[in-house]
Amino acid sequence: MFNQFDINSLIQIAMLIVISIQLYLLNKTYKADHERRKKQSTVEYINSIRNDYRMLNNKLNEKFPQKAIVLEEIDDKTAKEISLLLSILEHMSVGVNTGVYDFEILNRMSGSYLVNRYHQLYPHIQKSQEKSPTFFMEFEQLCARIEKSRKANFHSKKGNITYS
Repeated sequence: MFNQFDINSLIQIAMLIVISIQLYLLNKTYKADHERRKKQSTVEYINSIRNDYRMLNNKLNEKFPQKAIVLEEIDDKTAKEISLLLSILEHMSVGVNTGVYDFEILNRMSGSYLVNRYHQLYPHIQKSQEKSPTFFMEFEQLCARIEKSRKANFHSKKGNITYS
């Protein structure tokens, strides 16, 4: 009934199917591992910079508790501290905006803080952008994205992070 050619063809087809399934599963596993590592590195990075900006936060909160800064009340030392804090946040924002770090993890861990800090420091950001429009642009874009995401998910009762 079956000749040798038909059996060899069936074996080759079966092997191609098995290899295709294995490649699909390998690709899926690789992507899941990549996403897990991206989330893990986001958590680790945020925790590593948190100490850098905690001291600056405390100083700003003493001078401007829960309100926007007033440029006329800022001395040179405070202006440098604000610029340093914004520089740290800008570097982190570049990582998130380019996909190196995970947006959802950052949003959950520090979204409210970042948006509140953006609004508090907006007068300084605006003044800096008069000199160069690209100053703190990444931080500004990230905060806009966080606000948009939070408005869209406001009524959602469960999170939207996909677990790998």
